[in-house]
Amino acid sequence: MQLEHLPLSSLAPAPHNPRIALKPGDAGWRKLAASVRAFGLVQPLVYNRRSGLLVGGHQRLEVLKHDAAEHGGPDVAPCVVVDLPDAEEKALCIALNNADVGGAWDGSKLVDLLGELSAEALKPDAEFDAALTGFDPNQLDALLMTPAGPSGCFPDDSRVTTSDSQATGEPSDEPALVRVSLEVPTDRWSAVRPDLDALVGDHDLAVVVRGAPE
Repeated sequence: MQLEHLPLSSLAPAPHNPRIALKPGDAGWRKLAASVRAFGLVQPLVYNRRSGLLVGGHQRLEVLKHDAAEHGGPDVAPCVVVDLPDAEEKALCIALNNADVGGAWDGSKLVDLLGELSAEALKPDAEFDAALTGFDPNQLDALLMTPAGPSGCFPDDSRVTTSDSQATGEPSDEPALVRVSLEVPTDRWSAVRPDLDALVGDHDLAVVVRGAPE
């Protein structure tokens, strides 16, 4: 195994790649392209010399080809070069694209880190975009449980839910509402409900429950 810089034109995508290809304009494409443009190709592609096929990095290769054609980006890419027979190549292709290979998120660490980065993005002189984490504004707001609007992660977003009178600009004594959607698996509802009941009671919250068992 070695690292080489190979021409994009010589990297043939594997026809057996199980990942659905992203296209320019797709949400996933935009996130990946933003990351590649901001940080470069920090994770090399994987190329099998024996078959002449790409094993890993198909989506990044398409972003690189698009940027090379449309924006004059680099026409070579760093590649980890392997020499594998057909079956091992296909197994590696699956492993590199398998979300179950590797660890899961540590929820509290992820939220703490995203909160830190979102706060950094809100600084007046910030040149950092929290969306470079790969989480879009909706996902970040949900993970951080942050109401959108002036105090949220994305101040230009207007997704704070208000009453009808506030939305139309008419005077109202009613406060703005933050509506929170919480999904609980049916088989865990009985265990979770006491804690939710306590939370609702302690803070005098209004709750609408749909689909929960009696």
